[in-house]
Amino acid sequence: MKRVLIIGGTRGMGLGLACAYAREGANVVVVGRDPSCLSDAAVQLGISARQSDVTDPTQIQALVCEVGAEGLDRVIYSAGYYATSKQIQKDHSALERMRASNVAGIQHVFDAAMPLMRPSGRFAAIASIAGLLRADPWSTDYAASKRAAIALCEGYRVVAALKSVGVTVLIPGYVDTAQLRALNGGSAAHKPFLVSEARAVKRMHAALENGEPRCVFPWQLHTLVRLYNHLPVRLRALRA
Repeated sequence: MKRVLIIGGTRGMGLGLACAYAREGANVVVVGRDPSCLSDAAVQLGISARQSDVTDPTQIQALVCEVGAEGLDRVIYSAGYYATSKQIQKDHSALERMRASNVAGIQHVFDAAMPLMRPSGRFAAIASIAGLLRADPWSTDYAASKRAAIALCEGYRVVAALKSVGVTVLIPGYVDTAQLRALNGGSAAHKPFLVSEARAVKRMHAALENGEPRCVFPWQLHTLVRLYNHLPVRLRALRA
C-alpha cells in the first residue's frame, strides 16, 4: 500500500491531494496546526490527521520518523503563510513567520523524510507562480520566499536522485481556495486566470504520478510572467 504524508494537508489543495490519494487506496496522513478541522468526508476516506509545527525541526523530525517508520512513497509540503507588505511593516515577525513556513519548513520536512523514502518515491512542495517573477528591488517578500522555495526543491532534486527518489515543485497561479477568497474580501473572481481548486488538485496529482520535475499552471499566467520578466527594467518598475 502506498504511504502518503502531506504537510499542511488539513485544508485547501493539500487536503484535496490527500483525498485523491485516499480514493486510490493509499494510507494517507495529513499534518496541520489544527487537525480538528479535517472534514468528515476526509475522515470517511480513512485519512488520519496529526498536529505539528512545520517551523519546529524537532517536532517535524519526531513526527515524520513516527509516521514514516515503514517507509514513505509520497511526501507533499503544502504548508505556507502569506503576509502583505503592510503587515510586515507593522509587525516584522510576520516576515520571519513567512520565511519559516514557506522555506525553512520545506527543509525540515525534506531532511526528516529523505532517509525514509522508498525507491521510486517522490517529494513535492507547493510553491507559487509568484516565485517565477524576476527578483527586482520592488518585488514582494512573499515572491522572494517562493523563489527560495523553488530553488530549494530544485537543489534537493540532485540529492534525492541518488536514492532514486524524485522531486516535483508545484507552481500554481491563482487557485480559488477558501484562503484566497478570505484574503480578497470573500471572492477571488477578479484574479486573472483563476483556477478551481478541484482542477488544480487534478493537475498537481497528475504531475506527481507522471514524475514531472516542475508543474506550472495555468499556462496563460505562466506566459504573462515570462513576458514580464523580459521587459526592460523601467517598464517592470511601473508594476511597483
